[in-house]
Amino acid sequence: MKGEEKERFVKHSILSATILIAAGVILSLPEAAFATSWKEVSELSQTAITKARAGQLDDAARTVIEATRMRQALPKNLPSSDRSNTDGFASSQLESAFVEVANVYAQKSRWADLITFCKWHIGDAGHLNTVGVVTAWTQMGEAYRALNGLPEAEKCYKTAMAAYDSGRSSMSAAEIDQCKKMFPGYARVLKLQNKTAEAQSVTAKFAR
Repeated sequence: MKGEEKERFVKHSILSATILIAAGVILSLPEAAFATSWKEVSELSQTAITKARAGQLDDAARTVIEATRMRQALPKNLPSSDRSNTDGFASSQLESAFVEVANVYAQKSRWADLITFCKWHIGDAGHLNTVGVVTAWTQMGEAYRALNGLPEAEKCYKTAMAAYDSGRSSMSAAEIDQCKKMFPGYARVLKLQNKTAEAQSVTAKFAR
């Protein structure tokens, strides 16, 4: 194995081990309590947001996971005459909680934890809207960039852009604007790999 290849292998191994340790912390959650209404899921999502803003990040992440499992256990045809007590509203609250926790992980440079949380959300949450998908993949892209995993970062951003393109027609103008603000990191990742033309193309795409 050449010196450069060996260095990349060692970096990737360390990165993988770090993420695995983070997964053990965040995902070590007992079985969720039983919920009887969508409103309980929404309220728990708000609790997660409050915890994240108070700096209780791991607890906030576990609360999002708990709320998700509670939602998944509820029957889909649960009757409700209250608009705030529906699966749709609960799902939107969960998305907001996920985005809040992910953003605070990024602000605190908790990169391995952020990757773990985003991977869980993509693989297990089962309620992703386009904003949630784009948030998860772009945040993972930024985390991998910070950890010098540029090829992984590029793959994440590329997946995020595909999700944005496919879901754009069903998003509101505010959601489109929210997603556009998540992509400056993609151009940075490409520039760091000397892919100047591709970086310029990405910058132009999201400037429109």
